Amino acid sequence: MTQLRQVVMNLMPNASDALGACDGTVTVSTRFRTFSAEGLAGSPLAEPLAAGAYVSLTVADTGVGMDAATLKRIFDPFFTTKLTGRGLGLTAVLGIVRAHHGAILARRELGLGSSFAVVLPPTARSAQNEAVATAPDATCLGAGAVLVIDDDHSVRSVVCSMLRHLGLRWFEAAGGAEVLALLAANPNAIDAVLLDLTMPGPEGRETLPLIRAVAEHVPVVLMSGYAEADAIHELAEAGPVGFLQKPFRLSELTAVIRQALQDRPGPVSAVP
Repeated sequence: MTQLRQVVMNLMPNASDALGACDGTVTVSTRFRTFSAEGLAGSPLAEPLAAGAYVSLTVADTGVGMDAATLKRIFDPFFTTKLTGRGLGLTAVLGIVRAHHGAILARRELGLGSSFAVVLPPTARSAQNEAVATAPDATCLGAGAVLVIDDDHSVRSVVCSMLRHLGLRWFEAAGGAEVLALLAANPNAIDAVLLDLTMPGPEGRETLPLIRAVAEHVPVVLMSGYAEADAIHELAEAGPVGFLQKPFRLSELTAVIRQALQDRPGPVSAVP
């Protein structure tokens, strides 16, 4: 429920901003409905959903709407139209929807408003499901602490929730100064770092050398909306050990963090 609440809290302000100074309506609705394959087309996530019954959560506004060019780029983490009334930082929403094996559908009509529908597979509560829910998670990594560096609080929140699901502890920071303070205060407590490269200005790129200066052997995994080759090439000399392209799935995070902890010299940190 915490992650679904985060989805609504990301979409609602955007819908409100789209109204600008004009009178209008923002509507939040949920329903259980059957989608055709065509009805599910257009989600920016790589894995298309099969036709069938899904739960949908829709946030719609009667604001200025979007033109076709804006709609095409609206899920790009580097794209914003905030200066004209809509700032859509949808990276966190995409990550949550992807982790829940869902889809997100954007619809627009210029001058008449926009809507974003989060489509999720339904779950059935049964004795078997309850047993699975209480069983140990096969993906649980069980030990270690990860430092999450991202200037977007909502992204940090999602990533930290994923780390908690994996049984890991975490620290979080929004930028270079906080990173150095955390590393200085916890010199032996951080086993791996997740570093976002898409922070404004040179912040992300300058942070990795700072980490290397004070924590030479701690594995660093880069996060970015860029292609892996571009990000790795740019910081090759600083020695990142892994890469996650946003938005990423829990299984992808699990694989990268598991490898990073295995590559780390010495044992992982103990629970304090």
